[in-house]
Amino acid sequence: MNRFASPGGVKVFLPNFRLWMVRPSKPLAPNQVVFRTTPDVNKLEIKEYLEKVYQVPVSEVHTQNVLGKLKRTRFRGVMNKRPDFKLAYVTLKDSTFSFPDLFPKADKDGDSKK
Repeated sequence: MNRFASPGGVKVFLPNFRLWMVRPSKPLAPNQVVFRTTPDVNKLEIKEYLEKVYQVPVSEVHTQNVLGKLKRTRFRGVMNKRPDFKLAYVTLKDSTFSFPDLFPKADKDGDSKK
């Protein structure tokens, strides 16, 4: 974590990484959430970040390193590599999580709620 001194003289620690919440590819327990982050972040940093910044009680963290795909360009067959990333499977204590339904399905009658 980086140190950043604010004008008031109070030192605030900011992380060197970002966490993206992603939708899991397979069904998980209701108290598990999946995050995508950079490969150099470890389990302890993820747990401390979620507990201190977002006040989310974390039970355990499992990580999985994912290699970036090789993609061929359109011209001359040059291969480019997408960046590597890490998936963090976080188990929450005494709470459940579900993604909000952003696009609700219409009723069978064809009427949608407004």
